Amino acid sequence: MNFAYLNLQDHPRGNVILQHLIQNGLIPSIIIEEASPLALKNRNSVLSAFKNSAEVFPATKDLISGVNVPLTLVGNHNDEQCEGI
Repeated sequence: MNFAYLNLQDHPRGNVILQHLIQNGLIPSIIIEEASPLALKNRNSVLSAFKNSAEVFPATKDLISGVNVPLTLVGNHNDEQCEGI
């Protein structure tokens, strides 16, 4: 299966989904994360509810270590920059 995985940068919910995909052998061909103020605000909102958030929600780069998947950051998933990836 050939698919791209889009997520907000290191977003906890998205990374839980990504972790389950990888554990079940569904490896994306590329991961495209949006690094924007909206992404940071969303991420911080979720993490504020957890004390040890780094342990509970690992960063994307940690989830894909050992898996050959390119990780690309874009400013906005809806920009032309993202279309060409």
